[in-house]
Amino acid sequence: ILEGGIAPQATVMSWRGTAGGIVAAQQGHDVVMTPGSHVYFDHLQGPPATEPLGIGGYTPLEKVYSYEPVPAALTATQARHILGAQANMWTEYVTTPQHVEYMVYPRALALSEVLWSPAGARDWNSFTGRLPSVLRALDVLRVNYRIPDVAGLEEDHVTMGDSAVVVLRAPALGTVRYALDGSIPNATSGIYAGALTLKLSDRPTAVTARLEAPDGRFGAPRTATWRRASWLDAQRRDTIGLTAGLSYTYAEGRADSVAAVGTLAIVRNGTVPTVQLLGDERAERFAVTLEGWIQVPADALYEFSLTSDDGSALWVDGQKGVDNDGYHGPDAKQGAVALRTGLHRLKIVMFQGGGAKTLSLGWRRQGESMFVPVPGTALFQSH
Repeated sequence: ILEGGIAPQATVMSWRGTAGGIVAAQQGHDVVMTPGSHVYFDHLQGPPATEPLGIGGYTPLEKVYSYEPVPAALTATQARHILGAQANMWTEYVTTPQHVEYMVYPRALALSEVLWSPAGARDWNSFTGRLPSVLRALDVLRVNYRIPDVAGLEEDHVTMGDSAVVVLRAPALGTVRYALDGSIPNATSGIYAGALTLKLSDRPTAVTARLEAPDGRFGAPRTATWRRASWLDAQRRDTIGLTAGLSYTYAEGRADSVAAVGTLAIVRNGTVPTVQLLGDERAERFAVTLEGWIQVPADALYEFSLTSDDGSALWVDGQKGVDNDGYHGPDAKQGAVALRTGLHRLKIVMFQGGGAKTLSLGWRRQGESMFVPVPGTALFQSH
């Protein structure tokens, strides 16, 4: 509506991100914020293998609660044009009322508190502490809500140590069952009663847990792995014969996964100065592959944060460091690789399936507080 010339009294719904809502409010239009990143309740709430059939995406309960509907870019006067936010429950893949309820609750509870509370009054720990009593009320109403996940298994971990301590958390709604042998926990599995201490090797140790409600229902299983890092030696020491940037291969067609990118027809090749899109890619259904070298300044365990829309993955010296595959909105996934000083081969593959498009990479040494963009000065390509 902004692109086509907007009527003076029109109200704008901002669903392709928040940028449209910001522009509309700055122009004096009322706005309903409804970005796909946080309030599309047709998006999945966990890994596809553990959820009912859905359109894709990933919007867990905590992400909904983290949403701030009033963009910081607006002045106080402009912010008054933000009327509120709206959740969307599209049903291409949802065929029963029970499935609708599963997708909506308890995410609707999180969004309600976000929209009906000032920012300073919102607290995730308080919300999860109060959640069980509300869910018990939904039990009385026979609402088919999704049982909350066990927290503490959101990402895989790599460490230089020989052991790790795993702390799990869940609303006081039932019993946390866990397994360390790769199986899905059931009613006979171990009961989590305190922190778990794992002995680590260079092979991943998987921890799987899910919440068992008092009526015997189970939540979806969540799994994370812990492993001891193995050093990757530098592939070369100097940049002689290399040039700045990464090679860029652009392909078009439909890919539903990173693995499928190799089947697409290559349209052109080029160079990018850092991990990014060139900006001239077509609107829908394309893929890019970036390859070259990354220069590591010191021996350390490096953590990478790969952001993309849709799926992507990163490899260092042939070892997968980050897996951000699948259809989803702008989302960051992390991974870690122990690297020796020098140059290491870097490969990033990303596909775009629809909607928005983005690609970026941050890094930090383990122990540092913030990810920073990987600078162009650390990236090289062969002639």
